[in-house]
Amino acid sequence: MLIAGRAVSLEAGIELAARSLDSGAARQVLEDLVTRTNAPAEAEAAG
Repeated sequence: MLIAGRAVSLEAGIELAARSLDSGAARQVLEDLVTRTNAPAEAEAAG
């Protein structure tokens, strides 16, 4: 979070990351990434 510029300090980054995990936002981002990265492989396997 700090390197990405989403937090102004390490402590703020840790808090932001914890909230993302607690709210389920981090899981949703991961699921979206998995869906996007698997889409070309699934299309190729079907075709």
